[in-house]
Amino acid sequence: AASQFSSSTEIIIGGEFTAYNGVNRGRIAQITSSGTLNNSSFNSSGANGTVYTIFNYSDYIYLGGAFTSFNGSTKNRLVRLRNYGSSSSLDTSFNVGSGPNGPVFCISARTSWSSSSFSLIVGGAFTEYDGYIRGNIAAISISSFSYPSGSLDLSFDVWTDGPVLSIADENPQAYYLSSSNIYIAGVYRDWE
Repeated sequence: AASQFSSSTEIIIGGEFTAYNGVNRGRIAQITSSGTLNNSSFNSSGANGTVYTIFNYSDYIYLGGAFTSFNGSTKNRLVRLRNYGSSSSLDTSFNVGSGPNGPVFCISARTSWSSSSFSLIVGGAFTEYDGYIRGNIAAISISSFSYPSGSLDLSFDVWTDGPVLSIADENPQAYYLSSSNIYIAGVYRDWE
């Protein structure tokens, strides 16, 4: 199960559920702080598999999980939605290609002041991202002059020999190739 604030009064929840209080929802819903369903948000088919993580960054909501489609469109385990506060819509400009070949369990973001680019750091149980070999963790471009949105950032070459379950950034405003550290937790014995 996953949750994230979408505004000061509403929360986005994700998981394995297909209904909330008797109303059909595709493993994601937006509720008020009192638990009332927001009927105008996420009222399409949603995800066809579990949503494990929700990450709200800027004007976007990123979802990771074990799904292969979202609202009927092929979206392999990672999707971006435009956040309008009380409603959201699928952002088709975020293209992950074939995406990760296994579930995504966690998402964090990194900012590069030196190149004005932004990356997602995603962790999970995958060995490839869009055909490139990766060991359960990858950096994904979300705004860059070097890489299209949703594509793998090839300069980030970190791996673990088991699933990554959590990611924390020492300083989300610092570039990941400079002095900031990323902390990862999971079920692994080796990393590089």
